[in-house]
Amino acid sequence: PRRGRSPRRPVGGGQRGGRRRSGVPSFDRSESNQKIQSTPEVMPDAGGYDAYIAMWKEHEDLVNRFQENPPVVIRMDNIPWPPCDSDILDFIEMFWSKKHMKHAYRIACRRWHPDKFMQAYGEVVDPTCREAVDQRLNSILATVNRCWEKKQESQKRLDQMDAEFNVQRQNT
Repeated sequence: PRRGRSPRRPVGGGQRGGRRRSGVPSFDRSESNQKIQSTPEVMPDAGGYDAYIAMWKEHEDLVNRFQENPPVVIRMDNIPWPPCDSDILDFIEMFWSKKHMKHAYRIACRRWHPDKFMQAYGEVVDPTCREAVDQRLNSILATVNRCWEKKQESQKRLDQMDAEFNVQRQNT
C-alpha cells in the first residue's frame, strides 16, 4: 500500500468520516444481485423513471457497503456493477456532486478505473476472475470516457451558441 493509506480505502465517492448520506435507502444484497449483474444500455421501461432512480439508489448503497466491507474473495458476481454503463455520470452527479459534472467524472474514474480498483482490492480478487474483472472495468471506464466527451462537446456547442446570441443581441 501507498504511504499513509490503507489498502482497503473506499474507491471514488466512498463514505467519508463515517457520515451516512441521507435519502439512500438500505437494501438486501441478495434480492438485488440479479438486477445489478445485467447491464442494459437504455433505461428500462418497466416501472418508469422512479423505478430506475430507485435501482441507482440501490446500486449506490451496494457500492458503499462493498467499499466499507469488501468480500473476503472478490469475484465477478459479488462486485456491484452499475445497472447501466451509459448513465453512470448522470447518476453520480445526481447522488454525489449536484451540478458539478467534472467532479462526477472524477468520482466515476476513481471508482471504475481498473488500476484504482486493483490497487484497493487486487489482493482479494479471485485470480481466476482477475482478467474478466479487468475487462469489465475497462469497458465501464471506456463508456464513462465516451459519455464525458459527449457532454463536453454539448457544453462547448451550448457555450458557442450562447456567445453567438450575445453578439447578435449586442449588435441590435
